[in-house]
Amino acid sequence: MPSKASARGRTQHREADKEPEEPFHPAADAATFRDLLIFEERLKQNAARLQARKRKYEMLLFGFVSFILCLSHLVVVSPRSSIFLQYSLAAVLMISLTTLFLFFASGMHAERIRSANKFVPQANRSLRNFNMYLNTRTTRTATLSASSSIPPAQDSRGELIFSSKVSPEFREGYERYRAAFERRRAEKIAAKRAQSWKRWFDFALGNQQLEDLSDTLSEGASGGMSEGLSEEGGSLSGHEPS
Repeated sequence: MPSKASARGRTQHREADKEPEEPFHPAADAATFRDLLIFEERLKQNAARLQARKRKYEMLLFGFVSFILCLSHLVVVSPRSSIFLQYSLAAVLMISLTTLFLFFASGMHAERIRSANKFVPQANRSLRNFNMYLNTRTTRTATLSASSSIPPAQDSRGELIFSSKVSPEFREGYERYRAAFERRRAEKIAAKRAQSWKRWFDFALGNQQLEDLSDTLSEGASGGMSEGLSEEGGSLSGHEPS
């Protein structure tokens, strides 16, 4: 039988674990917000890069499996009349099946495809110690899993959210700082996109050459006019009244 002192100690330990921790008050200044924003952008860029690589390898895997199915149909269901062609197709099918087996057995499937699904959960397990969470849930995901208490992210790339232990002043200040950054980022992207479209249309319609020619003519006209005015001014200044 355990002693009463040990039971009392375990009860006090459980009560201490249930006590709410004191709120965390980090420095709410521009330098902290900038460093945190750089860290958040690195996380979102890595997650986006892994998802893009996952989609690429999924498309390649789908195409390769479709090729194997078509080849299997040619070899098994509708064999060729030529023996050489039939054996050649069978050899290509065996090579393709071996390649598909090695793709899974070598761990490339886990490295290239499944690792993208593990990045965000692993990052959130590490961020939990810092009272942060990388929210990548979209509106569609939130609809499918309505039981979750985390709202969908406003940014399609995801966003960094904080637990209730972080002071509201810091959270609100960082959200304003991040919103201003995202607004400037969207404006720059829109300006670059508009400039690229304008260049494309200018190149397609030949307006760039016309604009360069008009600029050259206007510069030449303004230069000739200024020279004419200077010569006229010199002749007037050198003329002596009679």
